[in-house]
Amino acid sequence: EFIERALTEYDDRGDTGLSQRGGIRVPTTVDESFGRFLGLLVGDGHVPANSRHVGFTSGKQEYAEEFAGLVSELFGVEPTVEQQDSRWRVYAYSEHLKGLLTDGFGLPSGSAAAEKTVPEQVLQSPKSVVAEFVRGLFDADGYAGGQGAILSTTSEELSKTVQLLLTNFGI
Repeated sequence: EFIERALTEYDDRGDTGLSQRGGIRVPTTVDESFGRFLGLLVGDGHVPANSRHVGFTSGKQEYAEEFAGLVSELFGVEPTVEQQDSRWRVYAYSEHLKGLLTDGFGLPSGSAAAEKTVPEQVLQSPKSVVAEFVRGLFDADGYAGGQGAILSTTSEELSKTVQLLLTNFGI
């Protein structure tokens, strides 16, 4: 009786919240493209706690366009890319994508730069996927120059895990 009553109330309100969300394609494996996407996202991306999008910000148009292309290719979500001053911003509006990344991959939402880490799925992936994750992360938040390779992060856990991953590549 309770379920029937709730369904009747739901139908009467016309509240179709979940059914109005656009679906996404969910890749069956974490491959190199997915690894690259996750590296860019952990580096310069964000999953706001109070909004329905996944975002990415870069000073380089090529990375913004690459990120947008990966979102489209991997998940079937068409993001917007726009320039704001000297920055390029990508917005992928999808509650399902946001949920996949936070619930399925453990990415933090909100102001959580210090909580970022390498997703467990990447750590359990083949070396080629890990390499693409690290490449994406360093393209987003890294620097290579006279002082060596530097990753800029406020997350101690991310820093230590990436250092360990680099040792697996002889770095």
